[in-house]
Amino acid sequence: ASLLAPRSPLVPGAVPVVTLAEGLGTRAAVAAVASALDGGGALLVEDVGPPPGAPPTTSGLRRLVFGGAVALVQSEAVLEVGKKGKGGARARPTPSLADHLPAAYHSAVLVGLALGGVIGESVPAEPRTALVVGLGAGGLPTFLAAHTPLAVATVELDPAVVAVARAHFGFVEWVPGQGPGGGGGSLAVEVGDGVAAVASAAAAPRAPPLAA
Repeated sequence: ASLLAPRSPLVPGAVPVVTLAEGLGTRAAVAAVASALDGGGALLVEDVGPPPGAPPTTSGLRRLVFGGAVALVQSEAVLEVGKKGKGGARARPTPSLADHLPAAYHSAVLVGLALGGVIGESVPAEPRTALVVGLGAGGLPTFLAAHTPLAVATVELDPAVVAVARAHFGFVEWVPGQGPGGGGGSLAVEVGDGVAAVASAAAAPRAPPLAA
């Protein structure tokens, strides 16, 4: 069971849920990015204060809100406290994606991977590919590539979402052996139609497993 639980610093030993409730303390707007695809709304980035019981290494949460979808909290990352410099001043908090899966459906994804023998497999017998449709802030694909040997390919329709994930959530791509977590996976994202990507994968001579 310990293999299935994300190592979130916010709720030790448990799979956390997206923090939609009020009472999180401070809330600060970070950015508002126009999106032609989000119902005419904006992609909102906000920082909220840490929930009760958060460890001292966590300064809060950074959230991606789809403003055109009735203020839907789409993604969430942990804000890690910045390190102290020589003068004693702390650097800005850093968003971390690799160990935080906030949504309930994430646990179902991990159960499926565990049943398929992917979680806990350090060196796969053959290359395994996961196709993730929709990037958000990049939490799920980052977690999968950091903690499994999967080659994670992500398809996102909205280029503005990709730009926000990179600029405000620390989302990066990497090749095997260069990512965090020691999982041995790789991570890539491209802008495109997820439905077409699924159809193309399903029609391939050897269709890769679809992770999410």
